[in-house]
Amino acid sequence: MKATNRLASVTATALACLLPLSVSADPISIFGVDWSMTKEERIETFEAKGYNCYWKKSQFKNGTPDLVCENDAGATFSPGDSWGMTFSCGVYNGCEYTHEEVAQRVVDAGVVPVLTGEGEQDMFNATSYCAEGDDGDKLCVNVSGEFGLNLGLRWGETYILLEKGSFGAPPPAEMSFD
Repeated sequence: MKATNRLASVTATALACLLPLSVSADPISIFGVDWSMTKEERIETFEAKGYNCYWKKSQFKNGTPDLVCENDAGATFSPGDSWGMTFSCGVYNGCEYTHEEVAQRVVDAGVVPVLTGEGEQDMFNATSYCAEGDDGDKLCVNVSGEFGLNLGLRWGETYILLEKGSFGAPPPAEMSFD
């Protein structure tokens, strides 16, 4: 009996080593949205929270409009297309906090295990605090400059950016030097 159980265990272990592993980690999720959702699902999530979505003409992309969702208190969420979603400080009631404090609260809440400083940003000389997910998405706590004005952010406001990065893209080909 023991030999049969041991053989079954060895066989299962050998098969597990031979089979390709295709386990994917969960995407970074914040405020009920993540990059596994469609844009429509992300919009629906925020509309259910009382946000109204509208197109806002961009000052920087040759007038191409950006979709912005805003609640009655002026908090804004941009559901993003292919690069990133933005969340104004009003979304998380953090407008009275520094971006360092917001970054620490994001970690304390368990959204990501750690945020790492990534150099200086814009004219504020403020460090971006970022974490990359296992699937290539990325969450950053930033300070808004000109770019954020298109997305309903105020100049100098701390906001959260959830970048798509390589989320959903096929893995890169294996390198070979043969």
